[in-house]
Amino acid sequence: MSNKLQAAILAMLCIALWGLIPVVAKLGQQGLSSIQFLFLSSLVSFAVMAGICLCTGKWRSLKKLNVKDSIKIFFNGLLGTWLYYFLLYQGYSLADGVEVLVMQYTWPVTICVLAVFILKEPWHRYTTLAVVLGFSSVVLVLSKGDFSSLKISEPAALFWVFIGASCFALFSVLSKYFHYEPITLTTLYFAVACLMSGLQVLLTEQWQWPAQQAWFAILLNGALVNGISYLLWIWAIKKADMSFATTFTFATPLISLIYLVLFFDETLLPVYALAFLFAAAAGYYANKQRTQLKGE
Repeated sequence: MSNKLQAAILAMLCIALWGLIPVVAKLGQQGLSSIQFLFLSSLVSFAVMAGICLCTGKWRSLKKLNVKDSIKIFFNGLLGTWLYYFLLYQGYSLADGVEVLVMQYTWPVTICVLAVFILKEPWHRYTTLAVVLGFSSVVLVLSKGDFSSLKISEPAALFWVFIGASCFALFSVLSKYFHYEPITLTTLYFAVACLMSGLQVLLTEQWQWPAQQAWFAILLNGALVNGISYLLWIWAIKKADMSFATTFTFATPLISLIYLVLFFDETLLPVYALAFLFAAAAGYYANKQRTQLKGE
């Protein structure tokens, strides 16, 4: 199996899990603030990844870490597993959900740009097509075809969401740039998330336990939607160019929509078919870019 095919499969598994975010967020925050939800999810993510790390023997790679590497991992974990979610949740508390979602999904575009400057990946005309089509697919799904719903009501909030999305983009690019063992790396990232969100709860929140029916969503979010998906994402971006793996993530809102239709009777609109075609075309042009580059 080629590295490109492996990257595509891993990226698709990621979006299948990331598509669950609206479901677990809706079910898991019953009786909890967003910060407490982030802390409990991060705790589960760390426990799951630490278990995998111990069972596979990958924990031994910790012996190779020096102070310089540890600092790099700490700050990258700060970007991708804590600051991204903290700023995103702040945006949701201040601005319209559709505006925030559109701004949130600027991170795949930012990844493609950062990959050129940091990873020295080539920017091809098909990359441009893939990015434009992919982002257009996101806008179609989130606006439901009604572009008048896309307005800027809270510029400051959307600015912070954009910063958060950029944090996740930089986190992804640096995770490919760092040549560390992925399982151990993901475990350390969530150790950082536990530390930072735990300090937030300790300093700013009054602790309360989640409702009994929320625990399944918290465990699902921590184990799969966050924990395992981050590992799959790191594997995916290490198998192929960032721009190739990233174009698949534009389909995440479509996957979310499918889950919402299944679990919450969300209405299925004709415009979603067009969005699906745009997302499929984005994947096609990303693949065409790689094919042409190999032939040059």
